[in-house]
Amino acid sequence: MQINGKIGDIENTVIVSDKFCRRDFILYPSNNENDEFLKFEFHQNRCSLLDNFVKGDNVTVFFNILCNKWTNDGNSKYYTTLKAWKIEKL
Repeated sequence: MQINGKIGDIENTVIVSDKFCRRDFILYPSNNENDEFLKFEFHQNRCSLLDNFVKGDNVTVFFNILCNKWTNDGNSKYYTTLKAWKIEKL
């Protein structure tokens, strides 16, 4: 999938373990910071793709939608991730 919008915040890379890291950023699809926003994640070696972008850049984000299940003490929770794999300036 892909979507156009304006970059909001770009966070630093978070090292979760020696085998996994991620970097989050916010996208305003309507280019209006007062409207709804989406949080995307880059994983692993793709985290550095955000190094050449700044808040306010108009971009196209290419991504996949993932759903994961987490179980603790017999209780299951589901969460959805927008996993970006490519980003381009408009």
